[in-house]
Amino acid sequence: MLRNFEKRGVSQTNFIERSGRLATEGDSKLELTKFALDIAEGMSFLLNQKLCHPALNAKKVLIDQSGTCKLYDFISTEIARDKLIDILQRKSPPLAWLPPEAVFLRQYFLQSDVWSFAVVLWEIYSLGDIPYKGLTTEEIENEIRNERCLSQPVNCPGGV
Repeated sequence: MLRNFEKRGVSQTNFIERSGRLATEGDSKLELTKFALDIAEGMSFLLNQKLCHPALNAKKVLIDQSGTCKLYDFISTEIARDKLIDILQRKSPPLAWLPPEAVFLRQYFLQSDVWSFAVVLWEIYSLGDIPYKGLTTEEIENEIRNERCLSQPVNCPGGV
């Protein structure tokens, strides 16, 4: 997630930047949960507008000066399948963020964003770690096919 709306433009950090410093393990779980809530509210808004966000990930979330998360790079549901096909044809598609129906059946539904949102939650609570880090595309497909989910990050509150 990147800070935006600054006079100089978007900063080039890998995950969360606030007040000139990167988030650390000492950051409040409450603050991380606020990020998650902002993203959930944004996704709900998109759903109500018949918009979606194939391959939502933390890199596609901006944080404004007040600390509110904003989504970008969303599209109309009418062109979601075409966008999905484009994503899957990349040399290294972001399979960890794509729902099983997209990866294996090349199908995309409004509800498919729920999977990507869950992976973004994992990114937030793992403080920006990469899901299925070090695995090849084929290995990630295998993990998903065999229903081996990402483990709960240490910073994730039990109720999330």
